[in-house]
Amino acid sequence: MDRVFVYADEFEQVISPPNNSPHILVGSKGSGKTAVLAFSLDLLEKQGIPAIILSPMDVEVKGLGSNTSTGDMARSFYMALLDSIITKLSLTNSGLFNKDYATLYSDALERNLRGPDLLSKFGGFISEIAKPLVGLDGSAAYSNLSHSTQEAVQRAVSNIVGKNSFYLFIDDTDQFADPNKPGHLNRVWALLLAARRLSYDFKHLRVVVTLRSEVWDRLQRDDHGQRDQTDHFRPLLVQMKSSREQVGRILDRRLALAAADAKATEESYQFFFEGSDARPPMSERRRSWRDLIVVRTRERPRDAIQLVNELAKSASRNGLFKVTEGVFHSVMPSFSRAISEQYGEEVRAEFSEALDYLKSFSELEGDEGQFISSADLIKEHLQRIFGRYGLTINGVRQSQSESSVFIIWQFLYASGVLNARASDASQKDGYRHLQASDDPFLVSKRRWNEMQRYLWEVDPVYRDYLFILKAERETTTGLPTREKLKSTRRRRK
Repeated sequence: MDRVFVYADEFEQVISPPNNSPHILVGSKGSGKTAVLAFSLDLLEKQGIPAIILSPMDVEVKGLGSNTSTGDMARSFYMALLDSIITKLSLTNSGLFNKDYATLYSDALERNLRGPDLLSKFGGFISEIAKPLVGLDGSAAYSNLSHSTQEAVQRAVSNIVGKNSFYLFIDDTDQFADPNKPGHLNRVWALLLAARRLSYDFKHLRVVVTLRSEVWDRLQRDDHGQRDQTDHFRPLLVQMKSSREQVGRILDRRLALAAADAKATEESYQFFFEGSDARPPMSERRRSWRDLIVVRTRERPRDAIQLVNELAKSASRNGLFKVTEGVFHSVMPSFSRAISEQYGEEVRAEFSEALDYLKSFSELEGDEGQFISSADLIKEHLQRIFGRYGLTINGVRQSQSESSVFIIWQFLYASGVLNARASDASQKDGYRHLQASDDPFLVSKRRWNEMQRYLWEVDPVYRDYLFILKAERETTTGLPTREKLKSTRRRRK
């Protein structure tokens, strides 16, 4: 972590939440949320600042029925988080939680006395153990980081120097609820409200909560939940960048370190890859190795690292010293299939037929190129496929309608299956991609005219799997026509 960390912007915001409020770190799976928390925890512990991380396994919340009000759930989470903080501290050898405090708290729990007096004492406890950051020499503490990252970390740390702090990180918050059960999204709201109240009640407590992008998107759209709360929490969001450029920086850094460890005399990409570029499967257009990998990552660092790992293992198995174009072509179909199936599992709770709809694009002949289509063609395709698969979104079966088509489309757009592409002469390729995080409400019936101005393309990471499905379908469906039979006879002669 102290060699490859590049999330300096997110780190700066994570360790500097506003007074009396938490920060909500939002990003997709594999986008780096846990890496930011791990780096923050490591830095704080090295500087003697108390910091703990809680997961759903650490927080026991009882008595949350489906009809329990959000306010009652928030109170339950509030006390459960206090219990978990104490339990976590008592199980560590940090020396922060002394015997007197442990006895006081245990006695209060046994007698079910958790009133104002106990909260006042807990506030005193937080104030007593909270420590200020005196200063940090970033170049000495993290000498392995790149110079630019060192500077950014140093700049971020300067914002908290002298402030008494105790940090509480809450990770994997979506696991506190089952999104397919009625009212369970309100549990996430209850947790966020409890975190905000903790930040308000204990002035030295700095709280950071992680949240999957898909869950935040649902919270904004849930008609039966606390959607009115989103305006209050939106200023507290820290969005993981999840851009191709960010993934590229991570890839560059890791390859450079690997090349240095191997005492390479060549530039890192030339050391590990044959030539400066290669063709992707089913294409004649050559692209740099960096671009080939980065565009097949769903803009997630984890995907990039997994793909490089698969390429390296394949090259080694074949006795090659470098990754070749042939290796890339042999690995991509299975990698694309694995990522597609992984996507289906990730979003199954929110959209059970998501993988079926993704696979259906193998049947769509794009009118603007391979897997690139106009908005009208995408709409027509989704309307046709609906009759085959239907739609169960967030556990609720939807009837076929124009609104249902936009629900499907919105989900595929927000989760990165379908990308919107706008013309932009200032860009190298003459276009730019629109990020769902920048405009989450682009896909809607109300904005149909605007949607028609863009091209819509299937993310490249899924295309190699779709090519496989297309080839399989063409060899197994339909009776041979006379023309096909004649063609086959000619080839045999």
